[in-house]
Amino acid sequence: MFTHVCDSHMCMAFTHTCWHTQHWAYIVKVFIMMSLCCLDLAFNSFVEFDDFYGSYSHKSRVFVFGMQIIIQISIFYSLFLMMGETYLFRVGLVKVLVRQFRMTLISHPIYIATSLGLGFYRLNNMRQDTKIHELWSLGGLPYFIPLSVMHKIMAAMYYLLNIRSSLRLGSSFFYEKDAWVKLYYSTNKENPLKEQQDMLQRMRRGD
Repeated sequence: MFTHVCDSHMCMAFTHTCWHTQHWAYIVKVFIMMSLCCLDLAFNSFVEFDDFYGSYSHKSRVFVFGMQIIIQISIFYSLFLMMGETYLFRVGLVKVLVRQFRMTLISHPIYIATSLGLGFYRLNNMRQDTKIHELWSLGGLPYFIPLSVMHKIMAAMYYLLNIRSSLRLGSSFFYEKDAWVKLYYSTNKENPLKEQQDMLQRMRRGD
């Protein structure tokens, strides 16, 4: 009995140490993701309003465009790393995990594709000696202003979803084995994930 109690305390101490380590790793990843989102926001604030004058103006525009796409891919990679540390991901319940962050995961390819389309459209026309103010004029490119407005609206939703998901991933609920094992064995055979889903719904409502 004494051995059992000691083993239980050692297990609890080990679990606490693991969660403490994961918590610090989570903070680092969130900081990196937030920094990347701020960089992407900075690019969005000037890349469509600057002519990049000089002998290397076109190369500068291509470089900035490429950097922005790399930043957006890095944001997705940061989110993926955070999700990869969860208990659900480690035991193979990826579908359950993806279901909780579906909108965020969908927003990434859509936002990157929109950034690519708008960027190529802008670069292709500015290579023909078109000035940036001509793109924004009413007599300029017919699709540039609608595409840019749509891209900025999607960017706002993209930032919101990523911030919301990164904060949700800070909950210890996604990293604790005992909670998920207990929930699994307490559910019926017809729908073994029903209670997990109900509990996550209560977490969203703040109950």
